[in-house]
Amino acid sequence: MSCIVYQKDKRTGVRYAYESVSYWDKEKKQPRSKRKYVGRVDEATGEIIRNVRGLDSEVIEKDSAAFHPEMDAGFDELDAGIDLADGLQDQEKERLNEEIERLKSEIAAKDEEIFEKDSAINALNEEIEELKMKYRKALSILSAISTLSSSEAI
Repeated sequence: MSCIVYQKDKRTGVRYAYESVSYWDKEKKQPRSKRKYVGRVDEATGEIIRNVRGLDSEVIEKDSAAFHPEMDAGFDELDAGIDLADGLQDQEKERLNEEIERLKSEIAAKDEEIFEKDSAINALNEEIEELKMKYRKALSILSAISTLSSSEAI
C-alpha cells in the first residue's frame, strides 16, 4: 500500500512530501514502511513541487490521481538495489552471527581446558607442599640421628 505522507521541518517550517510504502518485516514480524522523498509542499497552493536532481522541478497537484509509483521507474530500480543490498547485509549478519556462535563455543571449550589445567596445577602444588613437609621432617630426623651418633661417639 502506498500513500503520500507530509512532514514539517520544525526548524524551517517547510513541509515535505514523501511516498510511504508499507511492507511486512519477516525478521521482526511486524509491519514497517519505507519512505521516498517526493518534494516540497507549496504552502500557498498545497501542491507538491517535485525536485529531482538534474531535472527541472515538476508540480504535482495535491491529491492528484496522476501521481503513481510507476512514474518513478528510476527510484524503483534504486529501491530494488537497496533491497538487494539489504538482503546481502542480512546474509552477512547471519554469517557473522554464526561465526560469533562458533567463537563462543570455542571460548567455552578453551575455558574448560584452562579450568582442567588449573585443577591439575593446584593438585601438583599441593603434592609439592606435602613433599616439602616430608623433606623437612626427614631432615629433622637425620639431624636428630647425627646428633645422637655424635653424642654416642664421645
